[in-house]
This record gives sequence, structure tokens and C-alpha cells, in this order.
Amino acid sequence: MESTIEEAYYRFKPNAIFITTSCASGIIGDDVDTIAQEAENKFNIPVVYVSCEGFRSKIWTTGFDAAYHAIIRKIVKPPIKKRKDTINVINFWGTDIFTDLFGRIGLIPNYIVPFSTIDQLQKISEAAATVQICPTLGTYLAASLEQEYGVPEVKTPPAYGIEGTDAWFRELGRITGKEKEVEELIKSEKERIYPELERLREKLKGKRVYITAGAAHGHSIMYILRDLGVEIVGASIFHHDPCYDNRDDKGKSLDHLVETYGDIKHFNVCNKQSYELINSLNRLKPDVFVARHGGMAIWGAKLGIPTFLMDNEQFGLGYQGLLNYGNKVLDVLETPEFIKNIAAHTKLAYTDWWLNQKPDTFLEVNKHE
Repeated sequence: MESTIEEAYYRFKPNAIFITTSCASGIIGDDVDTIAQEAENKFNIPVVYVSCEGFRSKIWTTGFDAAYHAIIRKIVKPPIKKRKDTINVINFWGTDIFTDLFGRIGLIPNYIVPFSTIDQLQKISEAAATVQICPTLGTYLAASLEQEYGVPEVKTPPAYGIEGTDAWFRELGRITGKEKEVEELIKSEKERIYPELERLREKLKGKRVYITAGAAHGHSIMYILRDLGVEIVGASIFHHDPCYDNRDDKGKSLDHLVETYGDIKHFNVCNKQSYELINSLNRLKPDVFVARHGGMAIWGAKLGIPTFLMDNEQFGLGYQGLLNYGNKVLDVLETPEFIKNIAAHTKLAYTDWWLNQKPDTFLEVNKHE
């Protein structure tokens, strides 16, 4: 490992080096922390140990927290000056929608962490506030920035659907002193989307959708679809966060979903278990299947269910996101031939016996009944 770090330093001349661990290195007992510290002293740059062995947690999203813990511990520096117009946006990737939206209320987005430079990350403590696209992704870093450097976190449900977006922007306006500008933005955006939203609601009336996605983003997709008037017949959500790192109830996305839109039937916490998902899809037979994970999207197609993979989380964000999703669902419904062709030439990996069972047949709770 020492030789690898040295080779990376001399070959690439980086501003920082990150070392991520695996199950194998954890089992072997590599003293990564000591090696990283010695290399940091030798090369005079941050050499960052990220403790992310897979067996450390049953929840895959713990990897986000491990990465952000390393960044806040070794990269971020105390603020030299506060930038009152800069907002940290913790996201995965996706289209840039915030330059326009924030620009209309006198703010500037600072996207982190994908594609950020070390210099940019060092200065995120100078921002006026932090928002995240998905609480599952971002609350650890946002809570750390608030705790360590006083950068306030916007603690509301994600900015998806009408009520979630209203609350999100109003809280951002309150923190940054932009309440008047935010109210003008909300008014103009709602007036802009309303005619198209009503058209979409009429066309989508009676349509039934099944969703599979991560926890908070899956809830966010349901906000959008319920605002579009679509019936959600079920969901397979990859895990459940009983609380977020900021320990603030206002940001609980599942509570917001149930309190605002009502209960969701056939709601299943399912860590990408394909056998449960295909069983549910086969039993419920939705008109559309919305998937956040590529490996799960194929099962809808194999059953002949019009399916789309949502890989751009900012596609559905804000008021425009309602129109984006509504038109996408319509596109999928109106072009079913490709999916039908796949289903006609597919042999399922699961037998009729399994497809006729209940999806939770193999769960531990049923073994004791």
C-alpha cells in the first residue's frame, strides 16, 4: 500500500489521495489509518482513509456516510469568509436546474461532491446553507457542516411534488433572508405549470404505477405521482431510515408522504431482492413500472409492463419536475411495443409456483406463524 500511494503521488501529483477499504482488507486487518497518516506527513497532502468495509453495516447507504465523514474530517477547512449567496447542493449527478432557480432568488448553487475539486470541497464551510437532493444521501454531510462550521441545513422533505417543493424553498428563503423572492418564485412557477399539469392529470387519470427506488428518493417519486393523480399500487423501497442524521422530524420523507398523500398499499422494504419484486409486479400488474436501479428495471420489461429507469434524480425536482414526470409516464404508456416484444421473447427465471406465492413468503416473520 505504501508503494501504491507513492506511485500515485509521483505519477499524478494530486491535491489529495483517498484510500477506500473493502471486506478483504478489513478481514486481513490492514492498518490503513496509520499508513495513510504516515503518507500524509511524507507528501504534505491529505491522504484520506475511508473506512467502508461492506460488512460494517447492513445498510448500503452507510457508504455515503463513510465517504462524507472522510471529507469533513480531512478535506473541509474552517471558513475564511462566509459567502451569503452560495448554497451547497449535495447530489449524485444530473441536469443543472439550480443555476436558473437559485439565480431567480439571488443565490448560486455549489454542487457537491461529484466532479468537485479539492479546492471546492475545502471551502464548502463558507456557504450560506446546505440542501440535499436526497436525505438518505446527504444528511450526514449537511448535519456535519452545521455542527462543525455553522452552515445551516435546510430541514424539510425533499423538493418533489407541490407541497414538498413549497416547504423546501420557503425554508431556504427563511435561512437566507430571501422570503420575498421565494414567494414570487413559487407564485410564478405554479402559474406557469398549472395548465400543463391539469392536462397531464386528465390524461393520467386511472393509471396505476409501481415504484422501486431508494428510501427517500422513492418517497419523493411518490410525491410527484400522487400530485399527478396517478394511483400508486405498491412500492419496493431498498431500505428504511428510521431517522436522519440531523435528528429533525421535519425532514422525514416517509412521514410527509403518508401525512400529505395518505397510506401507500403494498409498501415493501426490499433490498433489491428481485424475487420479491417480480412477484409483486406479477400480482399487481401495474400500467407503468418506475425504477431507480438499472438491475431492477429489466423485470418490468420481462413481464411486459411499460417501464422506465429514472437515473437523473433532478429530472423530477421542483415544479417543472411534475411536468417532466407526467410527460415521461405518458411517453412510456403510448409506446409499449418495445416492452411487449421483450416480454414475448423472454423466459422468466422464476417458476409459476413462486409467482403464485405471497411476496413475503420467505420472510422470517412468517416462519413463526
